[in-house]
Amino acid sequence: MIEGGLEALRAAGLEPERGRARLSLERQVRIAAGTLALTGAVLGFLVQPAFHALSGLVGAGLVVAGLTDWCGMGLLLARMPWNRGAAGAAPRAGGGCAAAAPGGGCAAAAPGGACSIDGKRS
Repeated sequence: MIEGGLEALRAAGLEPERGRARLSLERQVRIAAGTLALTGAVLGFLVQPAFHALSGLVGAGLVVAGLTDWCGMGLLLARMPWNRGAAGAAPRAGGGCAAAAPGGGCAAAAPGGACSIDGKRS
């Protein structure tokens, strides 16, 4: 830890290194859920009506996530390689879906920080 924090670093004429920008976990869940629902609908119309069940399962998962504040898709996406922190550690397991985090924001999108899906910044 640098004594004086970021201001002392800048005063010394140095700039902090910034990680590359990532999509928030909340946006990743929305993209994945929307893609699965759309895929189920299209395949249900074009290939086999049983594919509509995929859209229904995604909808049911979103309802469960909203009611219980637990999102399996969010937990799964948080463990993907592109969501790992700089040290390569997986985000903390624990609470709910980033989409249902208190305040509506995605805790996983902490600027420059590791991903957190339990509503707390790491």
